[in-house]
Amino acid sequence: MRFSDLAFFVDLRCFSACDFYEDFLDQLNTDSLFDALKRIELLDGKTAREDAFSRLMIAAEQAVQNGWIKSVSQLLPKSLELMSDVTYLIGRFERSERAAILFAFSEGIDLEDVVMMRRGDLDGLNLAPATNQIVGRLTPHFRSDWLFWRDINGVAMPLSNLPKRWDEKMPMSWNMFNRTFRQRWEKTQTDTREKIA
Repeated sequence: MRFSDLAFFVDLRCFSACDFYEDFLDQLNTDSLFDALKRIELLDGKTAREDAFSRLMIAAEQAVQNGWIKSVSQLLPKSLELMSDVTYLIGRFERSERAAILFAFSEGIDLEDVVMMRRGDLDGLNLAPATNQIVGRLTPHFRSDWLFWRDINGVAMPLSNLPKRWDEKMPMSWNMFNRTFRQRWEKTQTDTREKIA
């Protein structure tokens, strides 16, 4: 049984862009689920993460009831204390701006380059699973090709002012934030790989 098959019981579209969505249940890693929930919180806030977790819980209970897994703990991350200082800091921005920030961080691209990207720019790119999840949660504008946009009187405009807004709202530069957060991110990824090995 695959993770995607659990969507028969509950809407799991919030996980559809994740790299584990088509994995078999016995191959799932709760750290991947935890990372997906973390990205949902960073992009859409704590309420969206709680909703995604409750959907995951329903799916896990159904999987146990049908004998596909032995325990709900196989699908549920142990800790959900996700409200980090990073979540707090980027929570100051609008949803589309948070998406652009997370995209830039995930791909290691400068913020100024990301805000001017169009959907067509994604063709042929080999995006990281985290980035695919972010792109999968974006709402495309029906008249515009901007990847990250803001509606101004019915017209989609790129988030070209985001670097300036970053400087106004944040206590550190984009480069400092990116360097600091990347070091912490890489450390947690290394720790996770060591636990699995």
